Amino acid sequence: MTHEMILYRTMSVCPKCCILDKKGLVWTNAVVKQSHHTVHLVIGCTLHGSFTLEYSANADHFKRALIHSLPRSPTESLHGFIGDIENIQQAKKAIQLSTSSKNLPSMIELSVFDGEQPVSDDDLRQQIILLTSSFPPSRQFVLKVKGELAADMELLNEKVLFVERTAPTQPAPLLLDVSFERLMLLIRLPDSCLLNRRIYPCIKYYIPKGMESEVEGEINSALEELEQEITGIQVMIDICVERPFPVLTNIIANLREKSSMVRVVNISMERPPREIIANVALNPAPVQGTVDISELLTNIEEDTRKDIVVEEFFPTTMLITLEPLLSLMGWGKYMLRPSPSYGFATVLLNTDTLRSVPISRLMDVDKFYESIASLLPQLSANQADIGILLGTKLRKILKTCARPGQPDLFTVFANDQEATFLSRSQVWIVHREIDFGALDLQYVVRPCVLTKLARQLWKSFSATDADSASASSASASSAPAN
Repeated sequence: MTHEMILYRTMSVCPKCCILDKKGLVWTNAVVKQSHHTVHLVIGCTLHGSFTLEYSANADHFKRALIHSLPRSPTESLHGFIGDIENIQQAKKAIQLSTSSKNLPSMIELSVFDGEQPVSDDDLRQQIILLTSSFPPSRQFVLKVKGELAADMELLNEKVLFVERTAPTQPAPLLLDVSFERLMLLIRLPDSCLLNRRIYPCIKYYIPKGMESEVEGEINSALEELEQEITGIQVMIDICVERPFPVLTNIIANLREKSSMVRVVNISMERPPREIIANVALNPAPVQGTVDISELLTNIEEDTRKDIVVEEFFPTTMLITLEPLLSLMGWGKYMLRPSPSYGFATVLLNTDTLRSVPISRLMDVDKFYESIASLLPQLSANQADIGILLGTKLRKILKTCARPGQPDLFTVFANDQEATFLSRSQVWIVHREIDFGALDLQYVVRPCVLTKLARQLWKSFSATDADSASASSASASSAPAN
């Protein structure tokens, strides 16, 4: 007897129509369903029939992400967020750009070069104004500045400093996304933007299986050189992998040892275009490909020799619980509300007695989420000041969620002698990139909506009458992606 259950209805794109027939993003009905312990995305197409991909081989882990989704109202069940999307109009309404959206991203990308050509200061200023106006008052976001193919390092440096001066002045960080080679050229400029403590380098590495030792050496050399050039510099490491997964044992261990310098480690999984095309065109199997992130989490568990296990990664939707804590600590007011299927995260804590320990060993993360969910509307309504009453409630929740024999995190945060506790903590995020062979409109597309819409809106605002027709044509061709 086959046990199947539809988890939710959504919309997707038939990979054969999109890739082989080159029709672009033509939305069609789809369902995400559970069969025994596996979750599948099933896409329906009137021309090619159904198309099935493996979403997750760990149904319990997948459903944990869905259950821990932000309720739409204080009275709504935590389980009630999983709804059906019946048509494209309703789907677009659910992800429309507005200051009341519960899905505004915590990070926005901004390119200062278009290919090899610099973006004008006026264009950059207007894009920043547009992005900032999309957030509720007093809310902050991380701005990821992309250098793209910049060849003139002095000009790139000027553009990054201009963005830093123009972007909101709250203590919101800027990530600088450039290659390591460009980074080392930038860092040696006398007025280097990297001397600004608000700007953090983001270094990306692609690690294919079999090349682990070479990339390990590159990462270690890069961190050593950066540390020699600027004392106390902090960075984000972005690692991209694909199947078959590389063995990350040494790389993970080295990054955990560098916790005071490497503050965020992002591991993303993607299917290369060749694999997507091969699955669409040639794979006759009932399940045509996989986008399962649980396999990557299992590999990380094995690579750390179970020092970090799969269950210690919590759904990134639960990062919303950090919003009031960051505000309470004076670190800023951010919207940490990624899509339920975005991925999983953990925070590794360091003290004089603990070395790189997942936060879930000190605190019941699931209990904390459920306890604080009812307070989130009040906390959002009191963005300017959490206040004594709400602060007291938060402290009580932290105490009740502490693991037996462990101190509550509020006490640790408030203790000046434990300042290094925070400065040595690391955030690890594991997620999959958006896959055009497995689009899920309800849960996957939303994290990138704001950036795409901002680019389109600003292009339409800045277009002249002479080229407005071509601008409209370009906007129309890309509109389905939003």
